[in-house]
Amino acid sequence: MPKTTIRAGSNIAFIKYWGVNDAAINLPQTDSISMTLADAYTTTTVEWQASGTSANHPDKDSIIIDGRELAGEAGARLVRHLDRIRTIAGTQQRARVASQNNFPMASGIASSASGFAALTVAACQALSLDLTAAQLSALARLGSGSASRSIFGGYVQWDRGVDHESSVARKHYRNKKKENRNE
Repeated sequence: MPKTTIRAGSNIAFIKYWGVNDAAINLPQTDSISMTLADAYTTTTVEWQASGTSANHPDKDSIIIDGRELAGEAGARLVRHLDRIRTIAGTQQRARVASQNNFPMASGIASSASGFAALTVAACQALSLDLTAAQLSALARLGSGSASRSIFGGYVQWDRGVDHESSVARKHYRNKKKENRNE
């Protein structure tokens, strides 16, 4: 059964996106810039299973976060994200997801950003989906807007875009052009 483990860093926004233009696809009102944290991260393992192979819930996804089974609306939100990935892959396989944060959830360190980024990349890699970084960013954004930025390390810019394909994050590189101090 295909299985992949991914670690994604959380991020802190320096320039926030100040609201959403389209809630259905988490399209922000403005661009944003953040820094991905190397020492505050989520590690997620996704294992895809043929339908009917899980002993406890043969036709359901199993989602364990920080050692506890996730249920209710929070669990449904992750299942909806897995459904998006299933649609792209053209599969009905159920997933077993185990996710662990190395920092407290709801502590102000965007655990949903690192969580959805790790879930997106792990689930796609386990299904051998060949997606670009921009496509992974757009897909992660559907789960949590800030997750689009946690696909990348370092300084990241999330372009608000005008549709699903153009609202993606990208690594932000500073201009390293040296000044000529003799002029």
